[in-house]
Amino acid sequence: WYECTICGDKKDFSEHSVEDGECKDCGKVFYTIGDVDGDEGITANDAIHLLYNVFFGDESYPVDQPCDFDGDNSVTANDAIYLLYHVFFGDESYPLI
Repeated sequence: WYECTICGDKKDFSEHSVEDGECKDCGKVFYTIGDVDGDEGITANDAIHLLYNVFFGDESYPVDQPCDFDGDNSVTANDAIYLLYHVFFGDESYPLI
């Protein structure tokens, strides 16, 4: 969309057209919540990736998304455990927020 720099009016607003995780119109990158390692799937590897990041701050395991999966306002090992429960037991009991 286009925004007037004087009055803030927005013109030509449209929905994102996402392909391969990126908007073809504006270039914004979207991610799937829970896909911590960015491989386009939510698996136990995402929880392991998060654990390495939490415990070691290892730059080879970057986290490019919100990872407070249990909703306690902090990213800890509990979020990795929550993610494991999500992977193994499904969305209904452990939804990703």
